Amino acid sequence: MREIRFKSFPAVEGVRPAIDTLESLRAIVRYPGQHGATAADQYTGCDVLAALQAAVDAGRGGVRLEDAQWSWLKERASSYRWVLVDPAIAEILRDVMNASVYDPNAA
Repeated sequence: MREIRFKSFPAVEGVRPAIDTLESLRAIVRYPGQHGATAADQYTGCDVLAALQAAVDAGRGGVRLEDAQWSWLKERASSYRWVLVDPAIAEILRDVMNASVYDPNAA
C-alpha cells in the first residue's frame, strides 16, 4: 500500500491559480485524454476516486492506495497533459511517482 500526502500551493497572481494535490489527482483520474478510458480504467479510476473521497471523509492528510491502484495512477500521471508548466505540478508528480509505502502496523 502507498500513501500520497495532500499538499496545497497558493495562487501566484498573474502566474498560476491555486493548485492542490487532491484536485490534481481527481483531474488525472477523470480525464483520460484523447484515447478515452477502457473498462479497466473505469473500474480502477472509480476505486482511486473512492479512495480519495475516503481520505477526505476521514480527515486524513493523504490518500492510501493499493499497489495496483498506485501503479495505475503513476501511469496515468506520467501521460497526463497539463496546460501549465509549474514547480507545484512537478512536485505533485514527484509525490505520485515516489509515494511512500504505508504500513498500517507502523507506530
